[in-house]
Amino acid sequence: MLNVVFMTFMFGTGMPILFPIGLASFLIFYIVERLSLAYSFQKPPMFDDQLNYSAITTLLIAPILFCSFGYWMLTNVQNFSNDVIYTRTFNAHIITGHKFPTGPKDLVN
Repeated sequence: MLNVVFMTFMFGTGMPILFPIGLASFLIFYIVERLSLAYSFQKPPMFDDQLNYSAITTLLIAPILFCSFGYWMLTNVQNFSNDVIYTRTFNAHIITGHKFPTGPKDLVN
């Protein structure tokens, strides 16, 4: 579940469809856990408060990632235009001696 939260928060600004997908996955997690608890598990597993505290501490990082990745995605010029900002030029006049095979005779050494 932490993975779903972090991926949704990190890339949700750029792909808003992740928020309904995250909601759907949490609903599915909830339904499956409820059904498993009711019909499959004999006795609930014994967890202490440390698991909750570590999950909450880890989740405190998610809003920071949401703000930082959201700022990066919304201020990137290439996301909102079709222009190529950086084009790489290369030397086309360099002769390497490589040939493109045109038939079976070229594949034999």
